[in-house]
Formats: sequence, C-alpha cells, structure tokens
Amino acid sequence: MEEPEMRQRRKYIQAMSARMRQVADFVPPCKVIADVGCDHGYVSIYLLHEKRAEHAIAIEVREGPLLRVEEHCRLAGLTRQMECRLSDGLERIAPGEVDCVIIAGMGGMLMVDILERGNQRGVLPEYMVLQPQSDIDKVRIYLQQLGYGILQEAFINDKEKYYTVMQVRRGYEEPAYTETEAIYGRYLLEDRNPVLYQYLQREYENQEMLEARLKLKLNAAPTDKLRERMKLLEYERMLNRQARAYYREPPLPKAIMNGAIH
Repeated sequence: MEEPEMRQRRKYIQAMSARMRQVADFVPPCKVIADVGCDHGYVSIYLLHEKRAEHAIAIEVREGPLLRVEEHCRLAGLTRQMECRLSDGLERIAPGEVDCVIIAGMGGMLMVDILERGNQRGVLPEYMVLQPQSDIDKVRIYLQQLGYGILQEAFINDKEKYYTVMQVRRGYEEPAYTETEAIYGRYLLEDRNPVLYQYLQREYENQEMLEARLKLKLNAAPTDKLRERMKLLEYERMLNRQARAYYREPPLPKAIMNGAIH
C-alpha cells in the first residue's frame, strides 16, 4: 500500500498548473534550488519527488503563506529535504548556497528588483528559471545587462492566459535584442512558436478593434490625448506586424549558438 506521504505528494503534483509544470521542467538537475514566492510549494515538492534536486528552499515574504507551505512539506514527508524560509526575495540566501533560483508568478519589475538586490549581495547562481507576469521585455534586457543569456524559452496557454517561462545561465552571451525580440522573445520567434502566433493573432485583432473605436472618438471629439493614444497604437501594431512576419518563412532549424540549443 502506498504511504500517506507519497499519496499526498502525488496529490500536490497533480494540482500543478501547466504554468507551474513548465517552470519545473526548466530546472536543471541540481543540489539546491531556491523557489522565491513559492506559493503552495508544489514546484519544490515536485522537484524533490522527481529527484531533480536534493534540497529545496521554499521562500515566502509573509508568514501566513509560509505556514501553508510548511504544512504541505510536512504532509509530503519532505521536512528533511525542504526548508521553508521567511525572506524578502533573496535576502536570506547566502552566496553559493543554491545552484538554481526559481522566480515565477510575479511582476517583471518586482523580479528585476529582487535580482538586482541579489546581484549586489553576490547570491545569484549560475542558473535561474524565471516566469515574469509583466514587463517581460524589461526582464530580458535586464538579464543581458546582468550577464545572463536565455538557454530555453517557452510560451504557453494555461486556461486562456499566456505565460513566458525562461531558463537562463550566467556567462551565456547573446546579441543585443531588437525591440520586437525583447517584447516577444527572440527564440520564440525564430522557432515559430505556435502558441505565440496564436497570441499575436489575437493581439492583432484586438488592436484593430481598438483602432476602430479610437477613430470614432477622434472624429467625434479630437483631443491631444486621443491622438497620442492612436500614435502609440500604430507603433504597437508595427511591432506586432514585425513579429508575425517571422511566420511567413519556414521555421528555422533549432538554433545552436555558443553550444546551447533554443
């Protein structure tokens, strides 16, 4: 008969969303991972159960959510392998303590702030798995400035919401991004990612509807604010067209650059 702890682990793993599973799948085998803003702790539990990590540090900034993670850890029988730590980002991570950092499900600028503070303290590891909810272009550009390059990138539709997940590595050099590449993802575009194309088509249709509404408002009562919004929309549509233009050509072979496959 299966042990209660094992049944509980499987229950938590089955509860993982497609977004969480993609985040976990991008974590390379390692000794110690730190999951910042770990929510229920499911990713850490999954990685330990699958023996992809030997030890996990599940981090929350508030005590209430951390107590919930501690309970999940106890029920899953992982108290020896999984530490639940109250910390503001990476503030309570020591230099060299972890091999991979996971930060998922938070805004891009908050993510940049956490990474910057971690970088100043010298605690960022060689590998990170990141899933920003917004300002993804700013995250990509900041990572380049920080000396990290994207090894793998996924774009998924999870319950009609779109998410970008990236695996990055320090010391991996990439050419500077164009604005279109920073917004939509260079390797997603080069690989002709089908989910990204779906997103681009929906974005294009929404832009067309917005343009029609703005034109009606401009005809009825033109204002400088409306003109500026129309000008911005035209620029956004241009970026969308540039991204969709990638799909007019056959997919590129898997790009092999500096020894890494995207």
